[in-house]
Amino acid sequence: MSGRHLSLDDVDLNPVLPSLDLGDASIADWVSMTDDIDEACRAQIDYLEDHPLVPDEVTVHGYIYEVESGALRRPGERVSEQVNTRVSE
Repeated sequence: MSGRHLSLDDVDLNPVLPSLDLGDASIADWVSMTDDIDEACRAQIDYLEDHPLVPDEVTVHGYIYEVESGALRRPGERVSEQVNTRVSE
């Protein structure tokens, strides 16, 4: 392993997704847009539930892929006993 620190700004986007456009944001900004994935998932659920194009009788669910357990979980739940956390520098 090299001692060189790789910045997210040096990472190319996946060429399989050529239409992905981040606008003026950097890939580092996009990846680190939230420190709380549970909060982000809940906000997306709320957004969809309140959207005028989603009928009131439609139930919206959100799931998070928990890397440690390899399982999907609902926001606020844990499957794995140990959970890794990202520390902002």
